[in-house]
Amino acid sequence: MVENTSRRHLLLKNSLYGLFSWLFPIIPTIIATPIIVKGLGTELYGLYVVISGFSSYFFTLGIGKAAAKYVAEYKVSGQTDKISDIVSATVILSLSLGLLGAAAIIILAGLIVTNVLLITPGLQNTAVIALYLASITILVGTLSQIFQSILQGLQRFDRFLLLTNLSSLLFSVGSVIAVIFGYGVLTILLLTLAVAAGVCLSSYLMAKNLLPELRLKLHVSGEAWGLVWRYATSIIVYQLCGSLLLLFERGWIVRKFGPAALTYYVVPMTLAMYIQMFVGSLVLALFPAVNELLDEKEKLVTLYQKSTKLILSLVVFAVISAVVCGRLFLGIWLNQEFADLSYWLLVIHVFTFALVAMNTIAWQVAESFRFAAVNAVATFIWMFVSIPLMVFLSNRWKAEGVAFARLIGVLIFIPLIIYVEREFLDGICWRFWGSIWARIAAAGLFTCLVEWLLVSRLPSGWLAFVTAVFIGLLVYMAGLLFTGLFEADEKLLIRNAILKYK
Repeated sequence: MVENTSRRHLLLKNSLYGLFSWLFPIIPTIIATPIIVKGLGTELYGLYVVISGFSSYFFTLGIGKAAAKYVAEYKVSGQTDKISDIVSATVILSLSLGLLGAAAIIILAGLIVTNVLLITPGLQNTAVIALYLASITILVGTLSQIFQSILQGLQRFDRFLLLTNLSSLLFSVGSVIAVIFGYGVLTILLLTLAVAAGVCLSSYLMAKNLLPELRLKLHVSGEAWGLVWRYATSIIVYQLCGSLLLLFERGWIVRKFGPAALTYYVVPMTLAMYIQMFVGSLVLALFPAVNELLDEKEKLVTLYQKSTKLILSLVVFAVISAVVCGRLFLGIWLNQEFADLSYWLLVIHVFTFALVAMNTIAWQVAESFRFAAVNAVATFIWMFVSIPLMVFLSNRWKAEGVAFARLIGVLIFIPLIIYVEREFLDGICWRFWGSIWARIAAAGLFTCLVEWLLVSRLPSGWLAFVTAVFIGLLVYMAGLLFTGLFEADEKLLIRNAILKYK
């Protein structure tokens, strides 16, 4: 009993660290984005977004998650002598693929800029150099991801939180200073590279300090290679499919509607992605915990249901507030013209990334059981469905058609949740889903009404936005408590966490 309570408190503490790793970086980003957009202009900002996508997504294949999985498993089982081989194999594989991606971008940079993105002649040289910088950032990012994954596998989310917040602050402040003094896209990308290198070195030193037995080596055991290859193959497939989808999406908008249109598309998309990032930050601690419960099915099902209940309740509130208050926020954050052009894109993106966020826990369960192939299949279907629809729907509905195509493709994640529950959790949780949806829908309906009344009747401004969201949150929480969504032990655990960390 004491062990279970200690485990739950550790999980809750690490989840709170994950939450802070999501929350604090948002603040400098929210402040910096309008300044950067205004300083660069919509066209140059659109160019920056599409180029930075290569370093952020292309060949950033997520192989480092193998380190998080096996470090967690081997620490629990006492097989720490195997950690160096696993980490070394992960580093070698990641660097090899990172070099391949970087070389491809460097060789094809001119073709990408002129024939794929159709960048205007005046910006082509800038775009080519920017792609070169992005290729170097890819290599740094692959290494950094591995060492940060080790911190997660060791459940040292305090160190991970420090790196996340510091890097976000440095990048945001540096970018604002750069545009204020008249520097452009290349300076911001150089800053991105410098921050990434600093994070990579810092995460390595932290991992080495926490794992003194860690030794990077060129010759690793066949067992380690087999484990990393089997685990990484599916991750590579779904990361690559997701990256290709995103890069096609952005490239198609630039090619068809110009870089300025991409700015109006990506800013609301970035806001919507915070929902997925928020959930991802909460479940960072869940991945090591799931790996520790693979042989305790009853506890695993309980963890899955309680986590799903929490995630779903948070996602629904985020969707309601974004839909009801989104136009007001965009107008006061940027300007009314931007709000008019981006609001419906925000609504579509919010539903898309809410669906992705709802799938996060099932996704983690599949990976923990070494069955990431099902995630790869789902992501491939998402890409296979969405890309042709983007081409077709954009002819009539322009950028909104592209966003809607992404939303249609992501519906594949609903049957993925059903499959994971049936295969790994002893059956589909029909009664569980029906119960929580009924309670959350009732609370959400009242919240939607209250926020709409406040937004429509209060004078437009930050006070109206903050008031509507805050009062809406209170109404929503009261609705969840009234409908009995959370059980007594869950309320007690949350109460103790609040008292402990306030």
